[in-house]
Amino acid sequence: PDFRRSMSKCLKKKGSNMQIPLYPLQNIVLSPERAELTPLFLKEELESFSTRTYVNMFASCLWRYYTELEDFYLRLTAKGNGWLYIHALDKNFAPLETERIAVVEGELVVQLQDAAYTYLTWEKSAQLLSAAYCSKNPMANKVKLLCVMPTYNRVAYAEKNVLNFERIVAKWSFLRGHVRLLVINNGSESDFFTSPCADVEIVHNSVNRGGSAAFIFGAKYALDGGWSHAVFMDDDAQPLQESFFRTYMLLSYLRPENAKYFITGSMFTFESPLDLYAFSESVDQDFELGKYRKGQDRIDQTEGVKRFFCAVEKELDERKENIFRYAGWWYCVIPSLYFKMGEFPFDFFFIGDDIEYSIRLKPDFIVLNGICTWHPSFKNKKTIIRRYLSTRNKFLIWRMHLNISRKITVNFVLKRIKSLLYKHNWNAYIDLLAIYDFCKIKQKLNNDFNYIKKKLSLNLYDSYDALPPMNIMRILYVVRHIPFILYYLFKFKK
Repeated sequence: PDFRRSMSKCLKKKGSNMQIPLYPLQNIVLSPERAELTPLFLKEELESFSTRTYVNMFASCLWRYYTELEDFYLRLTAKGNGWLYIHALDKNFAPLETERIAVVEGELVVQLQDAAYTYLTWEKSAQLLSAAYCSKNPMANKVKLLCVMPTYNRVAYAEKNVLNFERIVAKWSFLRGHVRLLVINNGSESDFFTSPCADVEIVHNSVNRGGSAAFIFGAKYALDGGWSHAVFMDDDAQPLQESFFRTYMLLSYLRPENAKYFITGSMFTFESPLDLYAFSESVDQDFELGKYRKGQDRIDQTEGVKRFFCAVEKELDERKENIFRYAGWWYCVIPSLYFKMGEFPFDFFFIGDDIEYSIRLKPDFIVLNGICTWHPSFKNKKTIIRRYLSTRNKFLIWRMHLNISRKITVNFVLKRIKSLLYKHNWNAYIDLLAIYDFCKIKQKLNNDFNYIKKKLSLNLYDSYDALPPMNIMRILYVVRHIPFILYYLFKFKK
């Protein structure tokens, strides 16, 4: 049978004998994958439970904006005694109407009111077994989703993501053959795993060519294999299982005029798992990060959920105002039509490839609650190699896409020179060597790991906050490059 029809179930509409096929759009997730995340899924009150949460709120206003769907249904299975309430809210989160339904054992379908947001509450004497927000419209678009995950020396993280993906295709069998996880092992030094799942493919590289090269390979793989979209994701991130389901369903109903949109997943951190880190970021003219939609916010609270949806609504209103917005590749869905146009990521090794790609293409972004991932905090990733690549690639993006003035670049360097000479600062040492390498670039980046290691004479994965005092020989080594750097930057052009 056609996989789309295999998803639907003919259910009785409340108060009628009419049979209607329903297609689930968004599941109400009752059991989070980790107990500590429960406040993002369910809100426990004195005598009831509520889905007025980040993951389980149904934003029909966003579904109407991104798709051509108009009418929505709630399908649920419950048991026990008591009442279940369906709450409707307007765009300002003001209550509209509340529908009260007596809980009976079995399955029930209710057509939702015309509202911006919907959530449920039910008394503790009743038990909600399953629930999903649905549409009676068949899926309009054929979707094939390729998830691309580069990895290097993080085998445990990568294996956990593979197991998570295997559970996803086992849970929603209609996805088999329509989703695939492509793992690109960049020469990991430890033994690598295998997967028995037909929807997981592992490619091994003999050397570490960096995440950027792996994403380029994944984009070409998607293009050659006829995959409609590619999901770029980090190996040390852990996406919510429901994220893949909602991504697939959203793409299946997406308006034709929204076909070029990126879907950007919200990011939480393992260190603060209930705090929203970002869902969309930007850079300003000085390349300072995170000026747009970034910042810690307690999203497990009712007001935090409201702020999230208000921020998404605000972004929809302001989407043409900030051309330097970008989607982080901790979880980013990119239409393959860009690859058909020859638009592939730039080989930065890693750091900045997601920024450059968004600035170059200037896509609009789709944000939907429940499409999210958990990722280690960047505060705990202060390695020398990240600092070096961040600075070098920042200057590259300045030169490629941003009309940065000579004054900004020269002032950036002068501050580092002062910090190196007067404070013997390691960050300044790394930054100046990175800028020197940028100034020497002619046609191709030198992403050779051994070259960078030899250039810095440091262990690249050490933290730059924990280095010993700097000696005078290192300072003199950098100082001799300063005239060349300033000469190059004074003639700096876009």
